[in-house]
Amino acid sequence: VSQSRYSPCLNCGIKIFTAGVSSVFYKEDYRSNEGVEFLLKNGVKVEKFEENINDVHPSSRDSPNNEQKCC
Repeated sequence: VSQSRYSPCLNCGIKIFTAGVSSVFYKEDYRSNEGVEFLLKNGVKVEKFEENINDVHPSSRDSPNNEQKCC
């Protein structure tokens, strides 16, 4: 399982798939949907989380200092 503030770009989607991640949760759309499409096509569950991402995992911090932007 992976969670991120942004949906993955294609390059990150390939890395996520190669790493064997089975589910990806994100809060905001990245400028391209290619990574999400790649993951879905390859059987990875991808879900946009509409609520506060901190509610998914208490150790997550939705702050600029810990922001996970795509490459």
